[in-house]
Formats: sequence, structure tokens, C-alpha cells
Amino acid sequence: RDSRYSALLMEFVLGIFVFGLSTVGLTALSRHVAVDDEVAVRDTTSKVLRFTIFLTVPSTVGLELVARPVIELTLGFGAFDSGSVDLTLHALRFHALGLVFVGVSRAMTSVFYAYKEVGLVVRAAAVNFVVNVILCYVLSRTFLLHGGIALASSIAALAQAAVLTVVLQRRKGILVPREIFHSTLRAVLASGVMAAVCYGLLRFVEAAEGRWMLALWTGVTIAVGAAVYFVSSWLLGSQEMKLLLRRRSG
Repeated sequence: RDSRYSALLMEFVLGIFVFGLSTVGLTALSRHVAVDDEVAVRDTTSKVLRFTIFLTVPSTVGLELVARPVIELTLGFGAFDSGSVDLTLHALRFHALGLVFVGVSRAMTSVFYAYKEVGLVVRAAAVNFVVNVILCYVLSRTFLLHGGIALASSIAALAQAAVLTVVLQRRKGILVPREIFHSTLRAVLASGVMAAVCYGLLRFVEAAEGRWMLALWTGVTIAVGAAVYFVSSWLLGSQEMKLLLRRRSG
């Protein structure tokens, strides 16, 4: 049950940052594939993948930092006591590790759908399923307990993302590894700065008394963390951040 609640919170985060991006990307990619514009396909794929990483890396770090207050605010009422919060928190920390990989998988899936190569998507999903089932059985019997089920899901998402990425590059050769690496590095560095600032604010979250104060300080921490991440990304020369600013000003 606690792993299920953790997975629901993960889907909420993915719904905010990834689903819309993948849908928009699929629309653009389908249009480019239809006219056989490989340059546009490469450019759009790179942008979708880099924006996915740009959004999911700080989301992973932020979720790890504010997981407890988020669970308490969204689920911690009624019969959902502190023990349930602890159990869900244990699972969520492992689920959050797979956030980037789930996002990358869905971005890569959009590319294969655009090329109408659904069979490859199904086979990659089968890899995810097999890895997940095996690791659920193995890891849930270790000291991780139900956290092992969540970790199995994250590792399975990694396996699926790896399969889709390798096959896509070998068959189409449309990925630009250097661009993706540099974007990922900037996202990690900016997320590190964000984490340092948010960690300093967590003492106010932990000291908050009452649900309203907890909500206030959690909201402040999330808002400040987002601002720090975006400013840090801009200072690091993030192309994704520059594109966002150009579109906003335009």
C-alpha cells in the first residue's frame, strides 16, 4: 500500500513535468518524420530529451529533500498516521531515483511512435516488466523491504531508458551525446546549488507547528529552490533556460 501511494506521488510529478512535454514532442516529431526532415527530427529529439532532463533532475533532488512534508501535507490525515508517513517516505525515496529515467523513456518512446515503430516500444516495455518482476522479488526480501519494490521500479526504468536510447542511436543516429551530456551536467550542478539552499531552509520546515505553517514553509522552500535552480542554470549557460526566457519574452 505504501509503495502504491509513493508511486501515485511520482505520477503526479511526472504529470506536471513530463507528460505534456512528451505529447508536444510527439506532435512535432510526427510532423517532421512525415516530411522526412531528419535535421528537424534530430533538433526536436534533442530539445525534448534535454528539457526532460532539465526538469526531472531538479525534481528528483527536490523530491528527495521535501518528501516528508509533501507526504504529510497530501496524505497525512485521518487514518494515515506518522507510521504510514514513514513507510511511504521510505518507498518514495527509492521511487524518486527513477524519475529521470521514466522521463527519458517517455521522451524516447515519442520518437519511436513518430516513426511508427511500436514494436520496439513494446519490447522495451517488456524489458522493464521482466527486470521489475525479478528485482521486486529479490529486493523486497532484503532489508529494503517495500523500498526494494520501489527501487526495482527505478532500476527497471533505467533499463528501459537504456534500451530505447541505444536502439534509437544505432538505428537512427539522431542523438547528440555531447549536447545531452553538457545539459545533464549543468542540470546536476544547478540542482546541487538548489539542494544546498533548500537544505538550509529545511530547519524551518521541520520546526513548523501546525498544517498551515508546514504548508507555508514547504511552499517557500519549493519556490526558493525553483528560483535558485533557474538562476543557477542561467548563470551556467543552460540552453534550455535561455530558450525558456526567449519564448517568455517573445
